[in-house]
Amino acid sequence: MSRLTGSLLTVIASSSLLVGWLAVDELLARRRTREGVARFVADAEAAMQSGALLNASVALDSAMRLSPADPSLLDLGFRLRVESAARSPATLTDLDVAAVDYALASQASSPTVLTARANLAIRRGDVDDGRALLKEALSATPYGPAARALGNLEQSVGRRGEAVAAYELARQHDPSDHESLNNLGAIYVESGRYDEARSLLEQALTANDTVATRLNLANALIGSKRLPDAVPHLRDALRRDPSSRDVAVRLGGALRAAGELGAAEAVLSPVTDTPAALYELALVHQAQQRYALAAEELSRLTAVDPRHFDGAYQLAATLQALGEAEAARVAMRRYVALATGTASEDARRTDVERVLASLEGKGGASSNAAAGIPGD
Repeated sequence: MSRLTGSLLTVIASSSLLVGWLAVDELLARRRTREGVARFVADAEAAMQSGALLNASVALDSAMRLSPADPSLLDLGFRLRVESAARSPATLTDLDVAAVDYALASQASSPTVLTARANLAIRRGDVDDGRALLKEALSATPYGPAARALGNLEQSVGRRGEAVAAYELARQHDPSDHESLNNLGAIYVESGRYDEARSLLEQALTANDTVATRLNLANALIGSKRLPDAVPHLRDALRRDPSSRDVAVRLGGALRAAGELGAAEAVLSPVTDTPAALYELALVHQAQQRYALAAEELSRLTAVDPRHFDGAYQLAATLQALGEAEAARVAMRRYVALATGTASEDARRTDVERVLASLEGKGGASSNAAAGIPGD
């Protein structure tokens, strides 16, 4: 064998060995990919089962990066979108909604699919269709996401009794479901059932410590006349969400009621772009006997919201405290005209009419002390 032939055979053998090693490396890489995909798919499935949809999405994204064209991952992605539509429809993009809505039409009517279809119907504004689909989803089994979605729907349209029943059904499925506990607690606060609300909201806080739950719990405590217990919850909520006007107003009002006027003013002064904060700040300045400031704030409030009964009433009281008799009488007349025909204002309107008649009968500013209307 010539030297050239021997060299060629050596090259061929080396090339074959290299190809063999490359094939082995490719097989190992594919195996690692399959194992990685399987691991991420298992994580995604487990997260979906527990309702941790964000974790499921992260695991699915990791699997897709390893094997973008895997058909089973595309199917898993669709199932994740369906679960999202059933459990957290607000997280879906418009493109997701369009894709899921189209594909759901051909799916079997499981509780998950029915709940997803219902949530998409509600998102489109088809409330009656959504309610019917949710009730169908609940006809065979107390499926938690369907019960919670029905509670949200009924609460949004003011049907409190139906909302309470739905949230209680959701709690049967998952006693620690944060959204059901929180929303049920909020309904009980609105209904004046403060002790029941507090119990539910404390459970909700244990399940998931959110700003909304802190605010609802504080409202329950305020309703129970437990201001000192409410203030720490409101402070914590405002610390975590400094931009929340609702929390700032509620904290300012609680501090004012507790007599911490300086602290209340500090909380409310930066947020007077909202009528509620402007009103609370005016009450703080009334309590500090800074009547000129209170009158200015109440005048701004009634200009922005002419039907603000409390603002109109307090403006009249503040002007009286300043000794501005004629301006006070004008404010009283404005309040009476505004409140006439509103049953909830009948008692207060009658008092103001009595005071106004007394003032106008005596015809002068000297009658202010004898016939004033009460402030806050």
